[in-house]
Amino acid sequence: MIAGNLRRKLAAILDPEGRHIQAKVRKLQIKNAQLKAQLATAKAAITREAKGQPTAQSKPIEKDLVSFANTSIKQANILFRQGDFEGSTKMLVDVDQKCSGETRHLKYLGNSLMALSNYSEAEKNFRRWALVSPDSLEPFAKVADALAGQRRQIEAAETLEAYMSRTKPDSNLRRRIQTHRNLGGQPNQAVAKIRDEALAVKVLDPKLDEVQERILRDLKEAGIAMTSYHELFGGKGALWEDAEQEFLRFGTDKEVMALVDRISSATDFAQDPELAKLFKPSIVNYRNFFGDLSVNSPIAKLYYSERILGIANGYNEIASKIRNMHMWINPPLHPDNVNGRKGSQLWHRDQEDSRILKCFIYFSDIDEGSGATDFVKHTSVDCIGLKDQVIPYPATSGYPQEAMFNSRIPRDDFVRAIGPKGTIVFLDTNGFHRGGFVRDRARHIAMCTFLRPISPYVETNTKVAATLEELRSLPVPAAFAIA
Repeated sequence: MIAGNLRRKLAAILDPEGRHIQAKVRKLQIKNAQLKAQLATAKAAITREAKGQPTAQSKPIEKDLVSFANTSIKQANILFRQGDFEGSTKMLVDVDQKCSGETRHLKYLGNSLMALSNYSEAEKNFRRWALVSPDSLEPFAKVADALAGQRRQIEAAETLEAYMSRTKPDSNLRRRIQTHRNLGGQPNQAVAKIRDEALAVKVLDPKLDEVQERILRDLKEAGIAMTSYHELFGGKGALWEDAEQEFLRFGTDKEVMALVDRISSATDFAQDPELAKLFKPSIVNYRNFFGDLSVNSPIAKLYYSERILGIANGYNEIASKIRNMHMWINPPLHPDNVNGRKGSQLWHRDQEDSRILKCFIYFSDIDEGSGATDFVKHTSVDCIGLKDQVIPYPATSGYPQEAMFNSRIPRDDFVRAIGPKGTIVFLDTNGFHRGGFVRDRARHIAMCTFLRPISPYVETNTKVAATLEELRSLPVPAAFAIA
């Protein structure tokens, strides 16, 4: 009986049209009706007071205004969650006009205006919010979001700098400020020097061939390109065989296999003391068992080869840095697992830069049941075919409101990166994507990020382990990428 209930819960989570969502909508509709009734009562009381017709039962006008604001904000938030951004905005504007001195609605009004891409009006309301909350970062961060939506990146940086000047230094805030300045064409002197050095290294890249050029064109247009080891490297040779063996050693390690079994057996990660400690309990990461990949790893050699690195440098238009190189196993989840999609398994865009090229190499056949990555073409903010930012970049959060995302993204642009073993997927994760949800068969992949060296996150991300002597033995673009 319990197992059946858990299966139904999982089915409801996985099926956006399922019972879980329908029940949620019904609850919202009931709550909405209750709030409308309260709102009508409050409005009637305000009207009576305005006409000078108080009754023995009527409350003072101030309390009616508070009631009006409370119910309006609650109802507006429900409308927002349902995707009715115009309705939410209209209701909050009504609060603004009727309730002099009220400020609690300003955050929500700004958010609703942002959802309608009315960034200039959103900015005004966030600035009003900042005046009444000068010690809180949130309103200033939202002002910066609204400015980014208007492509006013330097003003966004200055807004955050002004806030930070009154508080203790914050490394995350510094990185966001640097991102705004980079996008606004005003990098600081140190970043400008790194950019110039990387441009000089880029000149040393060999000319791309026809296959590489095709991949690069696809990437620049849509933010994603797919190929295979056989196509890109011209057949399977010793390097591929060595890489397969390296992944096999990882996958057959006794401790790794024990963790795979533990994940696949779990019905709730939060109830398992070991899995609850993990940042991403549905992933088995090579690094957690064997440390960082070394420069002599066959997997690493694939990624800093001219075949892959040349494409990365071409896309970034500057010599790239190799960061966060991993081997992953995503075990299939138990049929009764109640965790559902979480974190990076939800639609989001990464925040490290306006171009974040990732390359996945498949070491198993990957389809929908084994957690193929989902991607939305034309949503990387630097891609040629950009249709809609959905949310500004950079933003306080890379996770858009679900109703906003679903209403703005054309379904024709959805891509599921399905492919057999040996598939290579390039994608810019500044575009909207979500990690795979594994149900049937484990996903075996290698992954590497190619960041521009001007990204403020270059030094915070994991590097490939290499000695100075090892770096000197490599071609200059490869050594630059790994260092």
